[in-house]
Amino acid sequence: MKIVFSLCANGLKHALSVAAAAVFSTITVLNAASQEPIPCSDILYLIEQSKTQFLAIRGSAGNEQGGYDTTFVLSGAWFCVILEDAEKGSYQCTWKHPHGDERAQQQFLGFVKEMRSCIGHFAEERKDQSVNHPDFYASYFYRLPGGEASVTLKNKSKLMSTLVSIGIDGFTKPE
Repeated sequence: MKIVFSLCANGLKHALSVAAAAVFSTITVLNAASQEPIPCSDILYLIEQSKTQFLAIRGSAGNEQGGYDTTFVLSGAWFCVILEDAEKGSYQCTWKHPHGDERAQQQFLGFVKEMRSCIGHFAEERKDQSVNHPDFYASYFYRLPGGEASVTLKNKSKLMSTLVSIGIDGFTKPE
């Protein structure tokens, strides 16, 4: 009886250590992926796709965010979606971090730097106004010929998350 219990305890310890290692490696991979910069070629590709309202990368309708799935997902994103309204089609990708995580702020600043470097020579940058609610919000917008790009950071206490988003809008009506 003592031998069986010892074998079971050792097996349980091994199973727990394997499970812990798997969780740790998954978290490490997800954190590393979420810190990757967005390549300029991807930003330029999305701007080009915005001219046709993202038709070439639009997937099936009816996803959780109320838009279309996309066949083009930026690296490490929690989700990407194509949304439409009467004036524009929008490509949105969001990365999710624990609420108040410093890495979200670093990722946001890295995305802003990448946007400036990639499209700053032909896009006008403006910082969005502060909002009056307890959660933190920061956003930069980049005015493009025929559209707009954005990088946003939001603390969502109800979701216990901090979200970093990149958006590319293509306008269908003349401005």
